[in-house]
Amino acid sequence: MHHRYEGPPDAPSGEDYARQLHRGFAALRFDPPLERAYRRYTASTLGFAQRVAASLGVLIALALLAWDALHFGWSGSTGLLGYAVAVRAATLLALLWVAVAIHRADAHGPGRAALLLLVGGTGLVLSSIGYPPQELRYAAAVMTLVIVAGFFPLGLALWQSVAVALVLCAISAAAAHLLLDGAARDAYLRLQWLLWAAVPIGAVGGYLREHSRREGFLQRRVRDDEALRDALTGLGDRRRFDEHLAVALAETRRLQRGLALILVELDGYAAFVQRYGPREADRAVVDVAEVLQCLLRPMDVTMRIDAGHFALVLYDASGAHLRQVAPALRDMIELLAIAHADMANEQLGVSVGALLATPADTAATLMQRAEALLQRARIGGGNQVVLAEDTGW
Repeated sequence: MHHRYEGPPDAPSGEDYARQLHRGFAALRFDPPLERAYRRYTASTLGFAQRVAASLGVLIALALLAWDALHFGWSGSTGLLGYAVAVRAATLLALLWVAVAIHRADAHGPGRAALLLLVGGTGLVLSSIGYPPQELRYAAAVMTLVIVAGFFPLGLALWQSVAVALVLCAISAAAAHLLLDGAARDAYLRLQWLLWAAVPIGAVGGYLREHSRREGFLQRRVRDDEALRDALTGLGDRRRFDEHLAVALAETRRLQRGLALILVELDGYAAFVQRYGPREADRAVVDVAEVLQCLLRPMDVTMRIDAGHFALVLYDASGAHLRQVAPALRDMIELLAIAHADMANEQLGVSVGALLATPADTAATLMQRAEALLQRARIGGGNQVVLAEDTGW
């Protein structure tokens, strides 16, 4: 199961995702708009994995603390051994704090995941310093697992996972030089090869995992785009329009910009199909769709929401702009001069209803108001443009 994400008005199109998929991404990097979409997707889908990792981190820290208590005992713990137990307890508290932050977060970017790994790994490094030499191999094995865990799907990019792993290796080596001496330091440093070897091994696995995840992301977006696209015109369909309009309203409200909605209906479309047949009707629909797209600015969109109905969403719109575009749509379609013997002027025309969104509008209320305007144009005989009063017309 996956979620569908509709971005802001300048979000990449399905063609952008398809081109990126064809071009490849050996460097694990998309074009900037696609990369931003991928980051949003990652932050929205990896919450469960991060919460599980945070809970496991706390449980593992608790288990290690209990093992230390049973193995070495609480009483009489002095020197480096007492220091190790104290570090274990401090690490557990720090992991609890990070875990609570992860569980309470709405979005799950790489920051908290990196902090979780750094806290857990640093605590393990510093506590293992106090282990007797014969116990160090167990600490090194657990440290290796922590480094490899940094390459799991927790929301970190590959370079971030490598950076966390290298920092933990560096902290481990520095701690040995600063806190140990003699045979204990030599024994600890001899085990460091396990940690450094885990980095390239984990990086290879991490690269393959992230490449596969990015490829799946592109494929899903291409499939979603195709599934929500009208087969005849290539425009978005009604489901895509409903989702897009809701996102557009939220985005323009946040940016405090104007948003306009135009509904276009082919007059007498059912009669046109009956008289001229579906092939001619399809040709007329495609011609009208091309005209509608020609009058749009780069950010504006048009979608086919029903057999003879189109919807246009205009961004950063004003009443003056709407008063220019809406009549131009009707006039351009008149210039097509598509024969329609069932109409009074014997050619295909369109009824148009257009309005500006208000701050109180939802997608449903905006559509209701636009449909009411379209109904007025239809009742007036068709081939008319009816604009809301707040457009100044």
